[in-house]
Amino acid sequence: MKPKHLYLSLILLILTFSGLFGTAAAADVQKVHALLICLGDDLKIRASVNVNEENMTDILLQVSENCNVDLTIMKSVKVGRGVVSKMTLSNATTLNPIDQKQGLITTRQVIDWLENLNPNEEDTVLVYYNGHGGVYGETHMLHFDGVKDLYNRNELSALLARKQARLKILITDTCKNQLDTPLPQANAYYAQVQEKNRSYTKHLFLQHSGMLDITAASTNQFALANNQLGGFFTAALIESFNEKSDMKGEGGIGNSDGFLSWEEVFAKCVWETQDLFSQSTSKFGAVLSSKLGERNQTTQTPEQFSLPSRSGGNSGSVTPGPTTDPPKLTDSFPNDSDGSVPSQHFNTMITWEKDGATMAHIPAGEFRMGVPTRKNARAPAYSIYVDAFYMDTHEVTLAQYEEFLKRTGHRPLPEETYADAPAPNYPVFNVTWDDAVAYAKWAGKRLPTEAEWEKAARGGFVGQKYPWGNNPPDGTQANLAGKDEYAKTAPVGHHLPNEYGLHDMLGNVWEWCADTNDPNNRVLRGNSWRERPRTAWLTERYLIRYPRRDLVGGAVGFRCVVDADEVQR
Repeated sequence: MKPKHLYLSLILLILTFSGLFGTAAAADVQKVHALLICLGDDLKIRASVNVNEENMTDILLQVSENCNVDLTIMKSVKVGRGVVSKMTLSNATTLNPIDQKQGLITTRQVIDWLENLNPNEEDTVLVYYNGHGGVYGETHMLHFDGVKDLYNRNELSALLARKQARLKILITDTCKNQLDTPLPQANAYYAQVQEKNRSYTKHLFLQHSGMLDITAASTNQFALANNQLGGFFTAALIESFNEKSDMKGEGGIGNSDGFLSWEEVFAKCVWETQDLFSQSTSKFGAVLSSKLGERNQTTQTPEQFSLPSRSGGNSGSVTPGPTTDPPKLTDSFPNDSDGSVPSQHFNTMITWEKDGATMAHIPAGEFRMGVPTRKNARAPAYSIYVDAFYMDTHEVTLAQYEEFLKRTGHRPLPEETYADAPAPNYPVFNVTWDDAVAYAKWAGKRLPTEAEWEKAARGGFVGQKYPWGNNPPDGTQANLAGKDEYAKTAPVGHHLPNEYGLHDMLGNVWEWCADTNDPNNRVLRGNSWRERPRTAWLTERYLIRYPRRDLVGGAVGFRCVVDADEVQR
């Protein structure tokens, strides 16, 4: 072969092998695909959510020192507004950020993000959720747009687990209290991402395989938060990301091998979360005890459903933790200080023995009552204080009222009632104020005052038109003028509850209030199936002449309340 041809052949051979090796190297390059879902549309948890978002982003910037990170942030800015941010993190630098302003963040966007994601088999996929959450029946749900758009946490976990990636991570910090819980000598330690041991993020995000699935609290525990700190769980988790690998000294596990495993991190996270809870209760025990109510919660313990195996770094392995069922309840508690914060509708619930009604706790505090519905239709809103109480989660049913009639011999319902209440689980109506008072007395309860009714209907929101916010009803929240599938009344509990867990605070049937300051009239609140959504705001009130012998043809029912002190005795 001529030298010229030999040189050309050698060059081609080098290029060929370079291309092959280059291709192989590219295939082995790891990337982290991260989705942060930060739902801060509830004003009273927004500060906490923002802290968690900032700290999680800082952690991912640390990860980007070892590989590129494709980061998407779905963030609720406030009610009705959201932003989707997309960017690449590389060498601790943010590249090509794109912000798209939009309306509410929805479950559909999360599903689409996962379904459209095609990671390399060596990649890592992270989904982090921070917002409200709770339980419907036995299912742990994540809340998008209040309670109108719910996503089954199990389904999210299963969808993530199906992705072809080396490591899948699901972290949920669900529910926030808005009590600003100061932490003695703790804020400076936890409130920012620590700089120590940054190299360990490589172990956690690039040198494990399998599924990490963890959440903020165990069954029937509240998940606490702080405005400066963020969620106790997220703060503890991030602090554990940056800890030494040997964690034997503080309730953790470890083998001093210089490799940080998720098993060690989670063990440390549990200890740190419980430490934060302990610091809060030691200084603010009386305040927290009154808010935690009958739960008698003594700690907050994060729960693991699965832990990944070690697949890189030093030799050795980590056995995945046991897979368990998702938690039944990780809910938030209300802000008793001003009553204007949406607690989850999975707050304290009781069953009233006399009539079998489920009742929800409504926190004490001030709220803004009487926001004008239309120009000149109301006086300006004003602040009013209401003591804590429990309210029936739905209107008194036909079955409950008939039991009352059977036990007391009270005058029967008009026959017309049964035509529009065709089953026992429909609301009773055509009842007078005196009828409602008699039932409440028999049940050992009472009617709500107007102030109690409106506070409960608002579900913690301030100044909204409807119990769910300001968006017009779509048929899932209320039975109003044919917006749902029912021509007249609907079964109780059929529509979505508000943030306190109360169904049909708007629509279905009008509801009596206890107020007697006007001797010639009694007050109705809540509207009925007949009213149009554009006029049926929660501030609407209707006066009925008193006394009235009957209300045939009147879509008027009621629900009851009981003072919180009565429940605690």
